[in-house]
Amino acid sequence: DDSGMVVRSLDLGAQPDVLGIDLESSQSRLSVGLRGSKDLLRCYDAAGALKFEAEVGKLWNLASDPQGTWVTVENNKRLLRLDLSGAQLFQLQLDKETDKPVNALAADPLDSSIWVARDTGIGHISAQGTSLLFLSTDGKVKDVALYVDTIAPTLQITSPREGEKVESSRPAIELSY
Repeated sequence: DDSGMVVRSLDLGAQPDVLGIDLESSQSRLSVGLRGSKDLLRCYDAAGALKFEAEVGKLWNLASDPQGTWVTVENNKRLLRLDLSGAQLFQLQLDKETDKPVNALAADPLDSSIWVARDTGIGHISAQGTSLLFLSTDGKVKDVALYVDTIAPTLQITSPREGEKVESSRPAIELSY
């Protein structure tokens, strides 16, 4: 909570090897990737109840959105799309011609698409699995993040005031936000 007190804890078993976690805030759903003899994706609701547990192969990255969870598996060679019950909707083979790893995933909460950061650039894949865009880069892309504000920013012109006459073709303008 705001004072730093523990609100909830999850029992992940003895000495869990947590690969990654992701919070999908609109539904208060927490996805946890666990590495073990069988890599697992677990999703919990806001009360800490397990919603599903799915075996996903060799898990590497995960990202959640309001419609489900994306994971990369098997040395980042495949991208899986799971729904809110943990059922696999589809899988995509990633870049057969390159062995460059997927460094990070970022799910877009607005359309449930996924952004994929790789050593060679950034890719964008639709919620249905269609490649939308790939931006090549000279440097390695190590991470990617998307932020969506729930409250739109506001911008006001504070000077000159409304109706005020200005005797300049280039007046100083002051803004507040």
